[in-house]
Amino acid sequence: MAGFGEEGAAAAVEGEQRYELDRLLALSDGVFAFALTLLVVQLVIPDLHGSQRADLGRQLAKQFPTYLSYVLSFVIISTYWYQHHRIFRYVRRWDAWLTALNLGVLLFVAVMPFPTAILGRYGNRWPLPSTPPSLEQPAC
Repeated sequence: MAGFGEEGAAAAVEGEQRYELDRLLALSDGVFAFALTLLVVQLVIPDLHGSQRADLGRQLAKQFPTYLSYVLSFVIISTYWYQHHRIFRYVRRWDAWLTALNLGVLLFVAVMPFPTAILGRYGNRWPLPSTPPSLEQPAC
């Protein structure tokens, strides 16, 4: 850093680190925003024709588990975002480990719309047998 002196060089390095941290936070905010947006994709407007339109309320009520899973996941992701924001207010320096940990958090945030869709569609059905196969067979 020619011409900056020690203070100028330190400020330039600090500014560069802040820029890189801001990039990490921008990526994080983008993933959170994208995950929140993807949640709404599972909400479907019933396709009703003619006299079926009178059943709109009933058809919407049938989708209640989907609405509930949407709200639940929105609250969870929003809470993660808020906590992420609070934690990163105190971060002044970062390294590869913090970046890797942050990407791990974002991995789980980005996949949240998938279990949300499963919960909304199949939330009233447990995908596994109610009794494990080993308990169904009589003991010898």
